[in-house]
Amino acid sequence: MTTIQDTKGTTTMQGKFDLIKGEYTPEEALEIVTHVLLKKINFHEMRGLSQQIRFGLKDDASLQRITELKASLEAFQELAKEAKLSGKSVRLKSSISVELI
Repeated sequence: MTTIQDTKGTTTMQGKFDLIKGEYTPEEALEIVTHVLLKKINFHEMRGLSQQIRFGLKDDASLQRITELKASLEAFQELAKEAKLSGKSVRLKSSISVELI
């Protein structure tokens, strides 16, 4: 984590963390990416269900994000399929940037 002070004197903490980094077979890459995306989809489904039960409201942001994540999963499945058919490996790099605000 790094600490940054802006021109107004506000202090912000930031960090960047590598989550996934390496070269994988198409099958391994598909397993890793599928797992991450399904966890995120599940998170948003549970968040939406909680909003519905507690407040009787749809969580439009979660519904939109679920749609985006499912589209990403389908696109990655196609990419992994192409990698397998062409005999290529897959390099994955994923990091998360965190900023305390």
